[in-house]
Amino acid sequence: MSTFILLLELAGTLALMAAAYYYLIYNPGAQKAWEHLPTEAEYRARTSQTNALSCSHCGNAETLDVGLLRITDYRRQHLCTQCKNTLWRSQI
Repeated sequence: MSTFILLLELAGTLALMAAAYYYLIYNPGAQKAWEHLPTEAEYRARTSQTNALSCSHCGNAETLDVGLLRITDYRRQHLCTQCKNTLWRSQI
């Protein structure tokens, strides 16, 4: 009986660790916010820009490409370097 209880505790601990890993790595809230950002093509269409892209808020042409949750994240967001607004999303 004690072996069963130990296995049950181990299974509960593993389930808790798996849930924590999922929320730390994937972060469903951040994923939803990222999905609501326009893609580069949608951003171009919204702002009627055909050549080099610039910020629709301040007009700055420099952008910063950052990962959503960490530097190596495949989900990327592009920020204006001047006003720090998130402009569009991309994926690597």
